[in-house]
Amino acid sequence: MWGAVSRLLAQRWRILVPDLRGFGTSPPAPERWGLEDCAGDLAEVVRTRGASPCAAVGFSMGGYVVLALAERAPDVLRGVALVDSKAGADGERVRRDRTAWAARVRAEGTAWLVEEMLPRLLHPANLEANPRLADDVRRIMAAQPAASVRAALLAMRDRPSREQVVERLGVPLEVLTGSADKLTTPEEGKALAGRAPLGVFHEIPGAGHLAPVERPAEVALHLEGFLSRVFGPAPQA
Repeated sequence: MWGAVSRLLAQRWRILVPDLRGFGTSPPAPERWGLEDCAGDLAEVVRTRGASPCAAVGFSMGGYVVLALAERAPDVLRGVALVDSKAGADGERVRRDRTAWAARVRAEGTAWLVEEMLPRLLHPANLEANPRLADDVRRIMAAQPAASVRAALLAMRDRPSREQVVERLGVPLEVLTGSADKLTTPEEGKALAGRAPLGVFHEIPGAGHLAPVERPAEVALHLEGFLSRVFGPAPQA
């Protein structure tokens, strides 16, 4: 999901793009885990790779993990960016949905979930006019192990609110939200940035929930500015 953005940023910055546990090329994960476990994984990666303190950028569920990292290991952070993400806990209806989805994934796999979620993730214009993009997103989603998807649904369901973590952040916070994001709306993103002492909000035109995939150049441009705010201007390539 970060491929195009990370390639753009890597022209000037050192970028680490770890897979969360159980996803991508990471090893199989236990049947149940929490976002706090993922935060511990990230803290270990950052420290062992000599990248501490870093600017941590999280997209969607990755944003939940980054906030757990900010709560668990604030010493490894110089800045936080949240892309199409939020700090609050799930409401009761969403918790019920995640419980039901997790049970159905266990019973049927993920093919149905991929098709149900795709229209919610992409900007309607991108879904209609860019079938290749939709196919790429479908392929990425379908490749993830059902056990990991189920565990992630339950981990997101059970996460606590970390709004107080945002309010106590002593480092810059950047919030980016797609203009047509229905899952984490621009209004929610703007309010989230407003909670942080050093919060900045940017709306990404022409993107739904998958702004890093739908508008990678725009996301990279804002993250370039964020990284410069955190670390100072990057050295010229």
